[in-house]
Amino acid sequence: MKYTIVGCITKYGIDDIKPYVESINQTGFKGEKLMLVYDVSKEVVEYLDNNGWLIAQSELQEHIILQRFRDMYALLHSSKTNVIIWTDVKDVIFQKDPTEWLNKWMRRDILAFSECVKLKDDPWAVVNSGTTFPLEWHMGMQDQISYCAGTIVGDKLYIRDLFLQIYHWSKLRL
Repeated sequence: MKYTIVGCITKYGIDDIKPYVESINQTGFKGEKLMLVYDVSKEVVEYLDNNGWLIAQSELQEHIILQRFRDMYALLHSSKTNVIIWTDVKDVIFQKDPTEWLNKWMRRDILAFSECVKLKDDPWAVVNSGTTFPLEWHMGMQDQISYCAGTIVGDKLYIRDLFLQIYHWSKLRL
């Protein structure tokens, strides 16, 4: 099984990504590491390169929250990996090699991870989900558990297609 950790950054400096980069290095992770970057310095690119990251540079044409899914879909189209580990860069610190857990427990094509809070109790989710899906919100969505879009794992084909769908859904809501 070939694993690829994937992240996306814009306007981050080395200090912003250092905990993320160094924590995965310290776990002994042997898979591929891919970073989609927009508007970062040459020093950030060199830092990632020196730490074993493949770099995909692009220019923002839309908000990063939207464009990253479109660009990642295109990147994953030609990837030879089996499993994508999609994570937020600024919010994630690796404590162990994630492949150890995934080899033991991954029984589905996509895994999403709970934030252990109901949507109505998360101020960001109230604004984002409540205004994006008003009908669903009032039909009980607010009482559902929040799942983090910044930690998704899955079969490359499923993740790739999910990213394209997220991009299209987001375009419809604008």
